[in-house]
Amino acid sequence: MRARSMRQSLAALSAAGLAALLSAPVLAGDVEMLEPKWDDPEVKAYLESTPRVAPEAAAGPKDELRLPVLELKEPPENVRSTMGAAAEAASEPEIIYDPDNPVWYQATHNYGDVTVTIEADLRVRTAAPGTEVFEKEGISPEATDGPDVSIYADAEAEGTPGYVAEYTIEKFGVPYTVRVECTATVKEECADKAKVAATAALLTIKGGNPAK
Repeated sequence: MRARSMRQSLAALSAAGLAALLSAPVLAGDVEMLEPKWDDPEVKAYLESTPRVAPEAAAGPKDELRLPVLELKEPPENVRSTMGAAAEAASEPEIIYDPDNPVWYQATHNYGDVTVTIEADLRVRTAAPGTEVFEKEGISPEATDGPDVSIYADAEAEGTPGYVAEYTIEKFGVPYTVRVECTATVKEECADKAKVAATAALLTIKGGNPAK
């Protein structure tokens, strides 16, 4: 119980910090805005099967966000391993975003000892002229066999109980970062790269609204 309460407190602080950081104004010229591929067959199928809401009438993140909103369509294997049948009763993810600038979001699926967070942001910071740019590691294009998972086994030493595993995958022209956090009790579930990578196949569109 103590490990879980610590993790929940840290998660709350992390969410609050993320919201403050991402909602902060960005100086003009510092960022480029990505344009989602709304004509992608998967995205088009979702939009055609879901009633659209006019931007001025949108009343929630799934209607307001200007990018495809990905969530897990079902609990991943590492959650089923720890929760069994109770995993199916897990609640909807908590979504954090900025209603005044709906170009980023964070969706957190809380499964008790395992938490899965999905993040995406259309804003891409550009480098100043003359600055050497290094390609970010861990971004996996959709055509690859699976995402490149990074495991932070020293997270416990830095104050977070258990393990943290993370990967970034590009879908519909947007990079999505998926982070899996495990408490000390079940940290082996985050140490299994295959199980973490398998969450990519569970990502499904649950929202998003073109600005047009």
